[in-house]
Amino acid sequence: MSKIILLHGLHMHSWVMKPLADMLEKSKAFDVALFGYYSVWHTMPQHTQALAEFVEKHDTGEPLHFAGHSLGGLVLRHFAAAHPEKSPAASLPSVRPTKAAGRRKGCSGSG
Repeated sequence: MSKIILLHGLHMHSWVMKPLADMLEKSKAFDVALFGYYSVWHTMPQHTQALAEFVEKHDTGEPLHFAGHSLGGLVLRHFAAAHPEKSPAASLPSVRPTKAAGRRKGCSGSG
């Protein structure tokens, strides 16, 4: 089974990705791992190194996939640039939360 590593955004914790993790695990398509990092207290190089260590620990030889919300997507971009040998099979740098989409000019929604 392929592994997907989920990364949270700024001022968040890994548990905020738990609902998505649960949904992905129910689909039986992915083995899910939640990567947590100190988004405010550490630097981007520290986040990148921590993710590299996390990936090493979770590497099973199967393709790795990633999804990152907000800052998590940026961490993924830095990780891929710094560690091309570990670059993901696929990644999904995230979009903004759905409520924010309703706030954009011309969009309908309850935002």
